[in-house]
Amino acid sequence: MGDSEPPPNQDEHELAVTIYEVRRRKSGFYMNRTRVWYVDATGAQWLLSAPDVPLVLQPIQEDLPRDAEPVGRSAVRLVSRELAALVDRHLCSRRLMWPPGPGPTGGSN
Repeated sequence: MGDSEPPPNQDEHELAVTIYEVRRRKSGFYMNRTRVWYVDATGAQWLLSAPDVPLVLQPIQEDLPRDAEPVGRSAVRLVSRELAALVDRHLCSRRLMWPPGPGPTGGSN
């Protein structure tokens, strides 16, 4: 066998692993020419506005596009700011409190 040939496969079951490096974004609003996103305190990313959907609350798994720039709250429409507040108040707080503790909100008594 030459140096450039891989060793024969001893195992029939191979596992391929792909590692993605995702940049953790600072909490706040991000915009590009056509879309608005919100990143909550846990790092979850939400699409708030797109060309054919002026108001949406959609979680996204992939990283924001390279041209997404951070913007201040005043640059975002009021309704988008209100959606972000709902995310912070209801969805983000649940993730920050996981696992649920005892009592009426979850867990066992």
